[in-house]
Amino acid sequence: MEPILFVNIPDVGLDVDLADDSWLPASFHGSEVASVSFFLQRQQGGVHLTGKMELVLGLQCDRCLDLYKKSISAEFSVDLVVGEPAPTSDDQVEYICSAADLDTMFVELPQVDLPEVARQQLYLQLPVKKICEADCPGLCQCGEKKGSTACTCKIIIDSPFAALAKLGVAGTD
Repeated sequence: MEPILFVNIPDVGLDVDLADDSWLPASFHGSEVASVSFFLQRQQGGVHLTGKMELVLGLQCDRCLDLYKKSISAEFSVDLVVGEPAPTSDDQVEYICSAADLDTMFVELPQVDLPEVARQQLYLQLPVKKICEADCPGLCQCGEKKGSTACTCKIIIDSPFAALAKLGVAGTD
């Protein structure tokens, strides 16, 4: 999809749906996009964008590495502004974000790249730790999922201090 120029957005606003899932990163195994829609409204100095996405993501568990599905339903609002944030002083090297800046996206050109906005909003919806189930046991030292029939380990060491118990070090009980 081609970027939408700010000047091509009518005064009444513009509704846009992403018709395909080509914007979706390939790392999301077997994901299904139900809908991604946007409403663009020109405003002083930029564009106000609201959107909604409904999809089922294919993710990989961070504990056991199994693939699982997670439903995502999100609404978002972003102000697109051409340029960079203004420094608060002449010698400032870093920018300090205010709460209002968190919903502002600075763009180089006066255009909206909807697939890029969709990707960014998707990443913001992901959990910090992707876990397939709340009680996921993770991987055993043999590389198989703990408790699975494929795990051939006789002893499962749960504590990193279990080796100290073998040495008879006091305070390991």
